[in-house]
Amino acid sequence: VGHVVSLIKCGKVASVTGFLDAAAVLRQSVHSQPSRYGYQMYAIVHTDCQHHAPLLQRMGYTPLVRDSPVLVQDIKDGWYKDHV
Repeated sequence: VGHVVSLIKCGKVASVTGFLDAAAVLRQSVHSQPSRYGYQMYAIVHTDCQHHAPLLQRMGYTPLVRDSPVLVQDIKDGWYKDHV
């Protein structure tokens, strides 16, 4: 069973700290539940935040460092572009 978290913005220290705390709690929660199935923890990490990948790996996650799949300037005008 795969469990995934994503770190896409890391400009505010407090937000990153909260994210890392939540990721640690999730990992511990998954790890502490008995199951007949194995599990894997994944962290999708934006390239701007890749300096956090080693910590996530030490926490038991497999970090997947990736750039944005779509550039904001490539999105046509409209609701979605205004809310990304």
